Amino acid sequence: GAGAATAAGGDDRRNALVGFLVGCVIGSNYAQWVQQEKRKYASAQAFYDAELQATRYYNGQLERYNEVMRAEIIQLEQSSAELEAQYRSGQAKRRDLDNQRKALSARKAQVDGALADAEERLKQRQAVLDDMRKYGGDPGVASLAGEISRLQQAILTLRGQSTALGNLNNRLRF
Repeated sequence: GAGAATAAGGDDRRNALVGFLVGCVIGSNYAQWVQQEKRKYASAQAFYDAELQATRYYNGQLERYNEVMRAEIIQLEQSSAELEAQYRSGQAKRRDLDNQRKALSARKAQVDGALADAEERLKQRQAVLDDMRKYGGDPGVASLAGEISRLQQAILTLRGQSTALGNLNNRLRF
């Protein structure tokens, strides 16, 4: 919160205060979400167990998605390099480049949507972990912390793939 406010410019104390308040509101929203979700379960322990299992499952799905994207990006890099060479030699038209760029933009938008979803899930799971730590004694704290680290790594990979798609798209601008 405060970092974003400071980056926007202006008085550091005012930005720190704005950032603090924004952080409090966001943190409060996630704390409320955790409390609402916990009410759906017979016990807090059942909720924590379900969150751990859901996070493990989601991480597996996201890691598979990253693997598919990694292979797809390699293929897109190759086809884009071929198209670029064809364009430079006169064998491809500007329309072909534009079509490839549209496809890359659409794929990047899908990746960015998956990234936004993953970042939201990360915030939710961090709120659950904070709740687990707050009430202490839960044996799943270390397991959920490990799954959150795994999720953070998958998000970094996905962010890199989004950047790679954007760079590839930019490379085809002539």
